[in-house]
Amino acid sequence: MLLIDELNWPGLDKWLGQEQVLAATIGREWTERYQLNPPQTPEAELEILAPMHRWAAAYLSNLRYWRALGPDSAEADQMSQLAEIAAAHRLEIYARNGCGTPPTELDASSPSSRPS
Repeated sequence: MLLIDELNWPGLDKWLGQEQVLAATIGREWTERYQLNPPQTPEAELEILAPMHRWAAAYLSNLRYWRALGPDSAEADQMSQLAEIAAAHRLEIYARNGCGTPPTELDASSPSSRPS
């Protein structure tokens, strides 16, 4: 998070909030899969962990990309597209696991939801 600490860019909080809840959703899916069917080989464990590794790599790559571009770049409006993509991935995970619609009570991008 040091890459973006104290940045006040339009759309940044919304995107980071969507990524945060997506990571939690991926983590929950991983935990449930691991508990139901513990891997018997290192390859099986890597297969279970792969979605989290792919998410982390994409997230860090995007953070570095946006930090290098800056808030005034022509691509800055694409940050909202990343937020929509993260939200869509979260919906896919919920649907794949038969969980219905994700909760919406906590908006991770809202300053009121942050601890004081």
